Amino acid sequence: MQRFLAWLNKEISWRGVCSVVLIVLLAGILLDGITAGILELFGFPLPKRKPDIPMLTWVFPFQLLFLAFVEEIKYRAPLILLRLADQERVTGLALFLAAVFSVVFGINHGGWQNIFVQGSGGFLYCLLFLKAGGISGNFFRALAATTGVHFLHNSVAALIQLVLGATCF
Repeated sequence: MQRFLAWLNKEISWRGVCSVVLIVLLAGILLDGITAGILELFGFPLPKRKPDIPMLTWVFPFQLLFLAFVEEIKYRAPLILLRLADQERVTGLALFLAAVFSVVFGINHGGWQNIFVQGSGGFLYCLLFLKAGGISGNFFRALAATTGVHFLHNSVAALIQLVLGATCF
């Protein structure tokens, strides 16, 4: 655990942020598919929400970006507040808050089953936030990284839905 915390405390460069964003995006998509498949296999289908955002409009990408940004502010705020309270190093408390708010993130995306799908992705976003500058107080870069990966993840999900014939997300 100490080695992990030491690694997490080393802030990465912009180039490193781009690499980590791609890794988190791919890991999140794979994790979504695997966990959703396992839940389905054991008879726990993910709750279906009613799609309500039309995808075939010019404003759709901006809506996705705005929603990703708002969610990132909402779910990373405890980590920002922890840092502002003069926590210069990631501690067990920061990881605990990341886990708790990842569970809340999952539940808010459709129910307890979504803890394993969106919640695990939310935890990856928390780690990205901390690694990309959240620890050192570089909140702009940290939020840009997590908003970017969240937006890309939602865009991939929307594209899959569009290919499957949906017109709303």
